[in-house]
Amino acid sequence: MHGPHDQNFYKFLSRLEEDYYELKRTGYAGEGFFSNGRRLGDGIPQNVPAYLARQRALEAAERRRRANVATGTNGPVRLGGGNLANLGLTPRELAVLVRRVIIFLLYTAVSQCTHALHYRLLI
Repeated sequence: MHGPHDQNFYKFLSRLEEDYYELKRTGYAGEGFFSNGRRLGDGIPQNVPAYLARQRALEAAERRRRANVATGTNGPVRLGGGNLANLGLTPRELAVLVRRVIIFLLYTAVSQCTHALHYRLLI
């Protein structure tokens, strides 16, 4: 994303426009991007009574709450948003912990791939 419309923004916009006109000159008409398309909200009734909308919103909120309780969180969690400072570890201990987790994840991924490959070779 580009912030306020400054010189960098207009330079980038100019390059996009040049690319667009070059594609038009060569006869490109969007092949590869065509699809059936879908309208947002298609198939969902738009004139739901207020009491029914509130009931559905309450049900959805309850499903989200149950999912959060099941994962042990009290609300939405940002990926990578954990606070490792609360563990009370020194930076060195924290680095060792992170390294061990990475090694574990890599080992698990490799062993699963190897297992899948071995399984495929047996079939």
